[in-house]
Amino acid sequence: MKIRISPLLLSLCMLTACSTHSPDTVQQLNSLTVPVVAPDTVQAQVTTATLRPLHQQNQQKISTLTANLKQTYLQRSTRKDIFDTHSETARVYAALTKLEQLGNMNDNYLTQHNVQGLQEISMTLQSVS
Repeated sequence: MKIRISPLLLSLCMLTACSTHSPDTVQQLNSLTVPVVAPDTVQAQVTTATLRPLHQQNQQKISTLTANLKQTYLQRSTRKDIFDTHSETARVYAALTKLEQLGNMNDNYLTQHNVQGLQEISMTLQSVS
């Protein structure tokens, strides 16, 4: 008894296998814009101790998201997957890059005593589930 698979069914199965969707968190992160806010000269008088709780809150959220993405999606990834722009792994690495950018801006805003910048990062991170 021969089993025959129609070419149409085979191509449909291949398309379904190749069309993996990124998780919501990854899509949300990849669609974010890193907020760039110029420091206000009046806000420069704010002390670092006043800003540190907001900075640490942002830093904690970034660390939690980073660890979650790495643990959930990168355990079985290969080097080849990183450079395949259609792979979920490549999209996860792009999201991790976005988180790293947010972390760098978070540190920069603390150094600049930029309250508005820290608040913008906080609001941006809150939009990610």
